[in-house]
Amino acid sequence: MIVLKTIQNVPLTQTADGTIRVTGSRVSFEAVVYQYDEENSAERIHESFPSLRLADIHAVISYYLNHRDQVDEYVHDQQKRARTVREDIESDPAYKARVGELRARIRSRSRSQHPAK
Repeated sequence: MIVLKTIQNVPLTQTADGTIRVTGSRVSFEAVVYQYDEENSAERIHESFPSLRLADIHAVISYYLNHRDQVDEYVHDQQKRARTVREDIESDPAYKARVGELRARIRSRSRSQHPAK
């Protein structure tokens, strides 16, 4: 006879900065959620993240489906944090100067490889 466990561990770990990752990997929780929301199966997600165990992917999806409101709020907060970081980086004058230099080098290289006719 099988004895059912009433508690199942979810393979998710929260880092010090608040990011949730699949335990034992660098794969973010929201990366798996995004793939699932794009109608990818657990097997397809496994193809994208072969370092993850298929059973862990199923467990993460199950957690998502059972806690959709909280997960959606978490994903929204993560997107907001990412936007803030991106805006901070892009508003930095040193970053802007470096990007300008790189663009000029790319244009120069492109012109030298493809001279106007």
